[in-house]
Amino acid sequence: MIDSLDDKSTMRFADKMQPYIEQLMSEIWPGCTIKNLRQIGSPVHSLDKDCAVDLVVSRRSGCCITIQTKCRSHSWAHKIDATMQIRKDRRKPTLNGEWSKLAAQLYFYGWANSDEPTGFCLWYLLDVMKYQSIVESHGGLEEWGKEKGWIRDNMKHGISQFVAIPMKFLAAAVCASHETTPEAMRQGRLFDHLEFQC
Repeated sequence: MIDSLDDKSTMRFADKMQPYIEQLMSEIWPGCTIKNLRQIGSPVHSLDKDCAVDLVVSRRSGCCITIQTKCRSHSWAHKIDATMQIRKDRRKPTLNGEWSKLAAQLYFYGWANSDEPTGFCLWYLLDVMKYQSIVESHGGLEEWGKEKGWIRDNMKHGISQFVAIPMKFLAAAVCASHETTPEAMRQGRLFDHLEFQC
């Protein structure tokens, strides 16, 4: 999901990165088919609108995996945090951001290469139920964000509010990850970490 549907440059960037996400999903699940539910010029799909699902990956066995995606510019790769929208409008008390409707099974979070958009220098695939459990164990997204000072207002693209959680706090929810380090490239590793049972 993009940071702001009103921000066309962010949407264009996400669309440019989409083929690289689909390539990664095909490498994780060989032989799968992928349906992108979020495309420029197409009506908003109900799964995206109501459940924050951007991709549906169909495995050869017939099972489906739903995935929420977020792509960030290389300029943010030093942060290594997961941003999650808690309010569409920070002026209102209602918690109605993407967090309140996140029903995808997995969450792909990636930062573009320095010569973007040519792929990802760093990415994580999170188990959403584990992610939500971690957040709930800290009192909820807004409460945890306030306690840690992670709440941010979107001043560049709109009036939303989000929480930026350092990825190290979500380590127990990571089911796959990759960082393009010189060591990983020398060894030809695709994944630094991969745990899948399905």
